[in-house]
Amino acid sequence: MSITWQDEHLPIAALKHPERNVRIHGDKQVAELRRSLKLSGQRRPLIIDEGNTVLVGNGLLMAMRAEGYDTVWCTRGLNMSEAQKKKIMIADNRTFELGYVNHDVLEQFFNELQGDLDIPGYDESVLAAIVADTTEADRILDSFGIVGEAEKARMERREQEPTRGMQIQDANLSVTDAKDASFTPTNTPADASSSPTVRRVRVTCPACGETIEVDV
Repeated sequence: MSITWQDEHLPIAALKHPERNVRIHGDKQVAELRRSLKLSGQRRPLIIDEGNTVLVGNGLLMAMRAEGYDTVWCTRGLNMSEAQKKKIMIADNRTFELGYVNHDVLEQFFNELQGDLDIPGYDESVLAAIVADTTEADRILDSFGIVGEAEKARMERREQEPTRGMQIQDANLSVTDAKDASFTPTNTPADASSSPTVRRVRVTCPACGETIEVDV
């Protein structure tokens, strides 16, 4: 049997919640629904059956009662079986969940509102922080590759400094040029055929202070 639908405006006192509901409506959601009602009123009807039981829109009904509404816009379904009523309740909750947020467009809307962020469903202070963080992030990204005057002066001073040698903590070795990576022992063995003596020395970088050990 096909369902027939008809729009009605009923006293809010005539409506009732189902004994079992798929969706649980907490205080936070009801509070945000009340904010939505204050912003734009009731924008969609409640779906009810022949006995005025609300199948879709129970959270909205709770918010409307809290806001003191007297009359509610409803769409009544006629000739519904119990199975059809259950399917309508299940489908309404599930189909809504299948959607997703376009975060790029949402961020654009937040920025275009220019600080007017009193939006039902959102914490205004959190939105303000998000928008501020986005603006600051854009500023930082725009500044990449730009060198300030102080940084330029520091880089010029470094270029003008003479090359500093590495200090070697060994009495027998002396390396004064940091570019010279070879180390020659001062005591060369007399017999070239004999095995050279391998010595380990500690080398300290005068710029960063890091010390390493090398075999020479």
